[in-house]
Amino acid sequence: MTETNATILETVRRIEDNQAGMDRDMEKDRQNLQDLNIRLGAVEAELSQLRKAINQSSERTRDKLVEASVPIIQATDKLTGQIKKSKMVMLKKETKSWWERFLGR
Repeated sequence: MTETNATILETVRRIEDNQAGMDRDMEKDRQNLQDLNIRLGAVEAELSQLRKAINQSSERTRDKLVEASVPIIQATDKLTGQIKKSKMVMLKKETKSWWERFLGR
């Protein structure tokens, strides 16, 4: 084999080695990408469940608040109605007549 052929053969082998290395790296990248997709799907599912739980929590809180405030509002309305219906009696102190105040007695 001539020196030129040996050089070409060495260059071809180096290129093949580089190509094989790139193939291995690309295979690792594909696996990592698949793993990332799987993890991303799991995170999306958990995020969806978290959003659902937060929405349910706010709805439950609102319902509990309504349940607690209804009796208070009804009692307030009843008391307001009773106050409006009641008759007010005002008691005044016994006052002096005009003459007593004028004379200072």
